[in-house]
Amino acid sequence: MKTQITIKSEKSIYRKNIFVLLFITIIFTFLSISVFAQSPFKNQHFMTKNEKQETHITDFSLIQAGGKNYLSWTVKGEDQSSIYVVERSFDGATFESVCIKNGYVAPEQMQLMYCYTDENTTTLGAIYRIKQIFDDGLVYISDIKSANPTTDFTQYGLLK
Repeated sequence: MKTQITIKSEKSIYRKNIFVLLFITIIFTFLSISVFAQSPFKNQHFMTKNEKQETHITDFSLIQAGGKNYLSWTVKGEDQSSIYVVERSFDGATFESVCIKNGYVAPEQMQLMYCYTDENTTTLGAIYRIKQIFDDGLVYISDIKSANPTTDFTQYGLLK
């Protein structure tokens, strides 16, 4: 009889382990779908300076301290859902996504601050920008900020 209890206990542990693995697999699947769903939209429309800019980014700053780059941006009165993608470049031509933040809808008078810390000490000469992607596919790209205040942006063709 003792052997049967042990066998039942082992079956119970086996079932629990299968359940936990199944649960982790389901969660991982949903998380990966969520991350990949934030890839570029097929019908993206990039706003130009002449178009009405639907973004409400009121401030975008970069501070370098202790071998880290601290980025923050303030949004006021955001009336649409969007995501913010922090992009980094070392050559001014190729930008890579380093962070994605979900945007929140806020009343017109309310300001929200978003922050990102780039702890990679090799990024001291990096250039950053914020890409705001709205649910309808509209994309706004912010001005650029450099971790090196002496960066000449004209060499990258980013300013004219």
